[in-house]
Amino acid sequence: MEKIFNSSIPGSSYIEGESKKWKSYVLKWIKDGTVNDEVLISLPKLVSALKQDGYRFNQRDELIQHPIQAFLTYYQKELNNNKYLKQRIIIPYHKL
Repeated sequence: MEKIFNSSIPGSSYIEGESKKWKSYVLKWIKDGTVNDEVLISLPKLVSALKQDGYRFNQRDELIQHPIQAFLTYYQKELNNNKYLKQRIIIPYHKL
C-alpha cells in the first residue's frame, strides 16, 4: 500500500496538503462505493466530496480531476498486478 501512497502523480500539486491524505480519502471513497467488486467513479462527485470534507485546490475543479483520474488509473493498474485483489474501477468519460 505504501507504493500506492508514494506514487508520483502528475498534477497532484493542484490539491493542497499531503498527497497521502487525499489519496487515502480517494481509496476510502472507492471502498465505500464498491458493490460486487466494482465501483463506478464520478470524478465531479469525487471532487465535490473532497471539497465538502475540507480539501482545498489551487486550480479549478476541471483541472483537479486530472490528478485524481491519474491516481485511479495507477491504482487500477496495481490492482491488476495483484492476483489477490480483484476490484474493477469504472470511470465514465467526462470531458475535462
